[in-house]
Amino acid sequence: MTDPDKLIKYAKDFSGLTPELEAYLKEIAPEITPHLQTVTNSFYTHLNTIPSAAKYLDGRIDKLKNTHLNWLTSLFTRNIDAEFAQNMYKVGETHFKISLPVEFMVGAMALLNDEFTRLVFKVFDDDPAKCAKILRAIDAVSALSLMLMLMKMERCYRESTIAEELERFLTISGMSRTLFTNLANAYH
Repeated sequence: MTDPDKLIKYAKDFSGLTPELEAYLKEIAPEITPHLQTVTNSFYTHLNTIPSAAKYLDGRIDKLKNTHLNWLTSLFTRNIDAEFAQNMYKVGETHFKISLPVEFMVGAMALLNDEFTRLVFKVFDDDPAKCAKILRAIDAVSALSLMLMLMKMERCYRESTIAEELERFLTISGMSRTLFTNLANAYH
């Protein structure tokens, strides 16, 4: 799916991020965003305890924390629109380029949602109904973000596999890339 507007609608449909929940995220932003640095710090502290995560974090923690905090803040302050979808696609592409395992992303989102649960009950503990609605909104926007990143990673994987197969074909057949391109264009 390449049309960003269709992509964001598709992601919202799957994640359950309704216009009401999206507006609610912005409404609670002033109460939540001051705590996002703590969420980011706790998240990276936990990641540092996972030995297989070390090679993705080594020497980059401060930069990663800054990027992470900006992303978390955007969940509460930005419109979740086509531009947001394109940004999440870029994140997915970056994760693909560094060969970040998919399970790291899924596990990381679970860790984040756990941090958000603690935060929401700390900040809004006197209103369980409000906590439930906030957590539903956070779950929807985090699921949407993860879905978009993983969609891009999957697309990058498919494209790289096709490119590898083409190179193998060209090598085996002895056909030049120019000839292959000309043939492909003739039948396109």
